[in-house]
Amino acid sequence: MQRTQHCIARNIGKIVKSLDPETSKVSLPYPKGVAFIALTELAARFAYYGSRAVLTIYMRNVLSFSEDLTTTIYHAFLMLCYTLPVIWGVVADSFLGMYKTLWIVNLLFLVGSVGLTAGSFPGLMLPPVEVTILSLILMAVGTGGMKPCLAPFGGEQFTLPQQALRLQQFFSIFFVATTIGNMLSTVVTPVLRKDVSCLGRETCYPLAFSVPCVMMLFAVVIFLAGKPFYKRRKPEGNMLVKVVMCMKHAIGTRWKSSSPKKAHWLDHAEGKFDPQLIQDLKGLLGLLIYYAPFPMFYALLEQLGSRWTLQATKMWGRVGHNFYIKPDQMQVSNAIFMFLFTPIFEGILYPVLAKVGLLKRPLQRIGLGLFLAGMAFVAAGLVELRIQNNQPAILSVPEDSHALNLINTLPPACPIQIRASWRKSDGTEAVKLVSFEENSPPTKIILLEDEHVRQIVLEAQITEIPEHNECPILKTDAISQRIESLSALQEIFILLDDTGLSLTLVVNKEPRNSLAQSREGNSKIQLVLLTDRAYLNESNLILESDQGAHRAYIFSFEGETGEQKETEVTMAYSNILEVPPGRFSLLVGDKSKFDVNLAPGAIYSLLLDRRETTTSSKFNLIPIVAGNEVHILWQIPQYVLMAWAQILFIVSGMEFSYTQAPGSMKSVLAALWNLMNSFGNVIVILSVSVHSGGHYSQAMDYFQFAGMMGVNVIFFTILAVRYKYVEH
Repeated sequence: MQRTQHCIARNIGKIVKSLDPETSKVSLPYPKGVAFIALTELAARFAYYGSRAVLTIYMRNVLSFSEDLTTTIYHAFLMLCYTLPVIWGVVADSFLGMYKTLWIVNLLFLVGSVGLTAGSFPGLMLPPVEVTILSLILMAVGTGGMKPCLAPFGGEQFTLPQQALRLQQFFSIFFVATTIGNMLSTVVTPVLRKDVSCLGRETCYPLAFSVPCVMMLFAVVIFLAGKPFYKRRKPEGNMLVKVVMCMKHAIGTRWKSSSPKKAHWLDHAEGKFDPQLIQDLKGLLGLLIYYAPFPMFYALLEQLGSRWTLQATKMWGRVGHNFYIKPDQMQVSNAIFMFLFTPIFEGILYPVLAKVGLLKRPLQRIGLGLFLAGMAFVAAGLVELRIQNNQPAILSVPEDSHALNLINTLPPACPIQIRASWRKSDGTEAVKLVSFEENSPPTKIILLEDEHVRQIVLEAQITEIPEHNECPILKTDAISQRIESLSALQEIFILLDDTGLSLTLVVNKEPRNSLAQSREGNSKIQLVLLTDRAYLNESNLILESDQGAHRAYIFSFEGETGEQKETEVTMAYSNILEVPPGRFSLLVGDKSKFDVNLAPGAIYSLLLDRRETTTSSKFNLIPIVAGNEVHILWQIPQYVLMAWAQILFIVSGMEFSYTQAPGSMKSVLAALWNLMNSFGNVIVILSVSVHSGGHYSQAMDYFQFAGMMGVNVIFFTILAVRYKYVEH
């Protein structure tokens, strides 16, 4: 609805210019009820977009839905939001009237918002999935009723033509209220979700949903408070109903009648329906073929809140020292870019290009908008390729397999080779070699695709005698280590021994079973402590944030979980902390402090050497899984392209519809626009169902949508070049 109000305001402006100057003079008092309506719109849009902004990440991270299921439910919710306005428009115009319809749908949305909030509170012990789905249905029913009714109800408060200028002002104010509610909520609710800790969790989804819920309660109260000032008209019938009945009668009469065939099948409705209605309906049907490419545009546009938001969760969002862009906040850039570029398009680009005969007609601009939407998904696909190239090769071990995760803590100037050998189930020997060169990553994985492997022999050796001082190792003899009772993912640390002059291997007895990245985009870190038992009992190990709110995270140990052959070394593994990315200080008791910088989505082992033979604490921050190194601002090009596409497509599309369709069909066209959005969401749901459960590349998914849009553009171009405009 917010996208159409700007266009409606422009058309009201054209009406004003056509009025007699005397009749357009304002002499009546300004309707008091419109202030309540505008405030209701602002609060209701805050509630809708605020809940919608964090919904995708909530379903994936809290409800543990897969990304495909999250996308499906999100777009099913939007499909309902844009299908139900057609039904509610008929109900309001034909049965209940605008006022009764609005207070009913406002209450339904409020109940849904309360349910969504209550379901996010773990202490209430409600079934979160069932409550969330039911709440989303109620919210879709509610917002589906507000879309076709609230703005027209505000328009009904004015007397035309005397207050035409003020009606134009109202639609402008209404559009601004919608946009403010959208932008504020999309900025605020992600902050409440991510930056506030509550109920023992690092995030606070209950608060993120509670604020929109309170705003919806405010909207209901404000709307009901304005009741004494509203003008309320009785239902007068709905044009869409008349259109459907006319078409139904024409089709039935054509099939039953034995009379000669008429020039147009709608002519069979003559005699029962007004001739002007039949003629206007013919004009409307002539435009519908040009709507056929429109759902694909909305299929791409509405993925800003689903696939593009999920893409942002895998990216680095820090800007400067203390500012962090949340993944769900990137959606607000779409509205910002539209505000920035709309005056440039209207005031500069269109007039300049019109002088050379370009983009003069609405269909030309619509076609370019479709093309740019496809290019936005090409840009999204290229960003996704960069993200995929940055992802680790393995995050978990396949079933019936074992893996060795080799963690090299040596200086980069120490080239080393690891030889792993084991007996296969058929009795033959298998050998794999792994080398760590100067620029090699610190971790490498050896996958043993044989569930029957029970022991393995590792040999480590410096491959050449170091010629510089950066590598302290003096002995180049190979060392050997036998590992028995393999677990799914066995960690082996390559260390200097207690003399600091030769190699040693330390095996983790109870390693982590998987390397799953944080779905919140946080960093995971585990402290690996080499020490004696006394030190383990007496020291405090704290990770303290150096930015924003100074939080402290405490490492705790349950006991020794590692061993080293032939020497007495205790290797203790702490709990795994999940912390926001950024700069931290590791405090070791009251004496030592080490600085660490954690990337989003990364998994680290922080090796702290406190053996008695070392003169001071030594630590090594080892990235087990690489972080999200692709910055979130790389999404800016795709958002800019999509904003340009919206300006070209939506504004020009509404202009085309309102200027080329018969005047009596304007409300029918508004219903069709909502249905185009609904059909676009159906396309996304069908696309997800095709590849759901299989292995696919998200980048290729973006490119496929771009390809489908390319075919769509070709089809639309063929239609557009043949169209003859109706000049008024």
